Amino acid sequence: MSNADWALLQALTDQSFANGAFRQNLRPAFNAVGATGLDAAAYAELALAYANAAAASYALALALTGGGQGIGTTMLSLPRVVEHGSAAFAEIEAIRGLFPNPQNASYQIVLQDFGKLVFCTSGTNTYTFPSAVDLPDGWFCRLRNRSGVNLTLNPTGADTLNGSASLAIATGSAILTAVRTAAGTFEVA
Repeated sequence: MSNADWALLQALTDQSFANGAFRQNLRPAFNAVGATGLDAAAYAELALAYANAAAASYALALALTGGGQGIGTTMLSLPRVVEHGSAAFAEIEAIRGLFPNPQNASYQIVLQDFGKLVFCTSGTNTYTFPSAVDLPDGWFCRLRNRSGVNLTLNPTGADTLNGSASLAIATGSAILTAVRTAAGTFEVA
């Protein structure tokens, strides 16, 4: 229905009908329907105005920036910066996504595991960390062992995990976070 149709319904009076007494009971309903229709039309026009304003704002932003908006390595990547701090500015190839990384064999943890959940579900496995000096400050990954046996974590070279040269994660453990806290040092908790 058009705005004019709604306005016509709202303008009906008792004299608009032959049986005034019968129609008198329907007039408030017609008026309410008409008012609701006018309100809906007004909201639709307002929504259209907001959409046009947003489109104009976006077009201006594209014109001013050439499409390069946001902070970090990807368009509008502020959530990544908030979550990963200075490491969010690593090359895009270094951080491809935060999808879980299932590894059911011995595995060399890499820079690209930054922020990911690395987990195993079967087998006796050893995960080896990269050299801490090759990782940015605050680099971290999450670890989970669901294999049925202990998962062994090894640092590279003289690096340490919780001050040790090796660490075993029990089966069924909660998700643990491994963080590079300083050159040559990882903390797992």
